[in-house]
Amino acid sequence: MKTKELRRDYLDEVVEDWQRESPDLDTSGLAIFGRIFAIWYHMEGRIDRLLKQFGVPLWGFDVLFALRRVGKPYTLSPTQLMKACFLTSGAMTHRLDRLEQQKYIERHHSKDDRRSVDIVLTQTGKDLVDKALPVRLEHGMEMLSHLSANENQQLTKLLRKVLANLEDLDESSR
Repeated sequence: MKTKELRRDYLDEVVEDWQRESPDLDTSGLAIFGRIFAIWYHMEGRIDRLLKQFGVPLWGFDVLFALRRVGKPYTLSPTQLMKACFLTSGAMTHRLDRLEQQKYIERHHSKDDRRSVDIVLTQTGKDLVDKALPVRLEHGMEMLSHLSANENQQLTKLLRKVLANLEDLDESSR
């Protein structure tokens, strides 16, 4: 694949502005995390528009995809879903309520402890995920098509390293 010349972006200007205004500050984190946020902003909008054809917004698919990927019986606790989707309990409750209304999930009370609830992907939800997932994954590959296989592996490795450090920092601050 022909490589495009790397063009300057808005974050280059932001970093240069801060370097000019406060030359003693290290702005390398801003250059990196600013781009991560910008990438997410663009991705979220594109993915949400792509998935609208299936009648569920991106936030709903996060939950449905998490349930589908665990395999039969496609069941997780609300706490497991919160962790899988990086959500608070309030946000998760709202999403589960909406998905339950649409018949994509069901709440099942535990036989051993009626206070405990499991979230189960319905057949309707599974069918929806099985239609939407290939479209979503193909779109993801399209967004990375300008990277070589080696660049893709390098990026994955570096992002994994950053994420592990952030998780460690969060854990140590608790």
